Amino acid sequence: FSNLGNGLYWDGGGSVVAEDNWWGDPTGPSGAGPGAGDEVSSGVDFEPFRTSGTEYGYFDAGPNTNQGTLNAPSVIQGTSSTEWGTEPQKSILFDLDKVVLEYTGLNTTKQYDLFIIYFNADDTAAIGGNIQDLTDGSGILIHGPYKLPSSNPILMHYQLPLSSTSSGTLRLNFNKLNGYRAVVSSVLLMERSTYGDTTSPTTTITSPVDGAYLNGTQAKVTGTAQDTGGTGVVSVEVGVDDGTNINWYPVTALHSDGTWEFFWTLPQDGNYTLYSRSRDLAGNLGLPLKGPMVYVKNTPPAPPESLSAHDGIGDSGGRIVITWSPSPDESQGIIASYVVERSESGGTDDFSTMGTVSPGTTSFTDNSTTDGTDYYYRVVAVDLAGNRGESSIYGPVISIDNTIPDSTPPEDVTGLTATPGNELIILSWTPSVDSARDLVDQILETSTDGSTWSGALSLGKDTSFYTVTGLTNGNQYWFRIRVKDSSNNLSSGTVVGPVTPSATSVITVSGHITKDTVWAGGVYYVNGYVTVDSGVTLTINPGVIVKFGSGGHLDIYGRLDAQGTT
Repeated sequence: FSNLGNGLYWDGGGSVVAEDNWWGDPTGPSGAGPGAGDEVSSGVDFEPFRTSGTEYGYFDAGPNTNQGTLNAPSVIQGTSSTEWGTEPQKSILFDLDKVVLEYTGLNTTKQYDLFIIYFNADDTAAIGGNIQDLTDGSGILIHGPYKLPSSNPILMHYQLPLSSTSSGTLRLNFNKLNGYRAVVSSVLLMERSTYGDTTSPTTTITSPVDGAYLNGTQAKVTGTAQDTGGTGVVSVEVGVDDGTNINWYPVTALHSDGTWEFFWTLPQDGNYTLYSRSRDLAGNLGLPLKGPMVYVKNTPPAPPESLSAHDGIGDSGGRIVITWSPSPDESQGIIASYVVERSESGGTDDFSTMGTVSPGTTSFTDNSTTDGTDYYYRVVAVDLAGNRGESSIYGPVISIDNTIPDSTPPEDVTGLTATPGNELIILSWTPSVDSARDLVDQILETSTDGSTWSGALSLGKDTSFYTVTGLTNGNQYWFRIRVKDSSNNLSSGTVVGPVTPSATSVITVSGHITKDTVWAGGVYYVNGYVTVDSGVTLTINPGVIVKFGSGGHLDIYGRLDAQGTT
């Protein structure tokens, strides 16, 4: 009956002796036996057999037949179907909300084990599968959300607490949580010894800790379970709350000292709260205990930006200074560190760690260089989960002994242009060719008469554009860019001007934006197309007006930061 075949089968070799057994019916085993109990094959020695024993009832949903010594359950709610087959494991009762069975006449001094065959072939993969739980008539959870198999039926075993049957009645609610309907294929209810234990066991999660960040495909959850003075813990489950419901999973290993492990296949990035609960031999199920909230994060952080490196200024060699802008994710508080890496070839697999600095740090000095040797650098943002966001590679750059006399500044920038806007001027230029490879900075100065210069501003080594803001419309301005090397030589500079900002100025833009760019203010007219290349950020400040000509468009392959008003 419930095992769908012979309880014992003789294959013709040796002998099978199974005397003094209860076969589930007072008349003895069926098959080669004389009775209506479990089947045996020929060649099995089953006599004498017991005429009484453990009470049980096997209910085959679908045809709704019952075998055994317990009363057949009443189908309170559910419709029979053999749409997936007439076999006991595939015929079903179903309902769009829940299937309800009720047993009566149970022994109130006994406890019971529950064996259920689940199978649901509805194609619900696109909506998350067929998920249901099981509660008793008092709403006590017998098992939590479970995703039913769609190809091979599965047998599940649950130990009922004494409270589920203490009135002599057992109601089973098979509740649909996801999918099209709730189903059940068969139910075996079997009497077992009563332990007199009505106290639920307890369990706690010991790791991970609250607020932990997890990455990878799997994480190890550990804990301990206790049933002091009780019948002993027989199972532990871990619940994962994704914000909508708690999904329960059996632990991977439960040890004799009460410790346990659960290898959790990590879901998509997000915040999750972990719970645990345990069941003892008497069937008592502990209340879910809330554990840590953890962050699953497998998405790498945004890498550091604007990476640059230059020879150490005024030193005796062997030193290169690396600078960068923070990862945009640093403002979220998820960056744990920045790792500075170096290579002599620039190959992506040829980098070694030179040092690690804390978030908020934007520079690092490499004191282990050999003068004249080409070096390449990258800076890696490492988040709290251990994910890496690697910057672009910068180089080659060399270190120089600046105690050797040097009075020659780097070559000046070329092609300096100035585009007027509303209270601003946009400067762009071609950087110095830096033939000596000792360039460390570019200095911007401003003049209102073309001869007196002020406001020396460091632009860094690699900048090729800059927006000067806070100017007065209608006034004339001149701009000079000078370059400095690691021996502190300063060039005579390149000058552009006069240029006059105006409230009616329109800045025409088109083509590819290949470096981080800020549209600081005024009106920008997109003539044709503007493309923000991969790895590049276009920042549009509050108040900026962007207009498009006929057929004009803005394509973002990098990052757009349209800040808006505050």
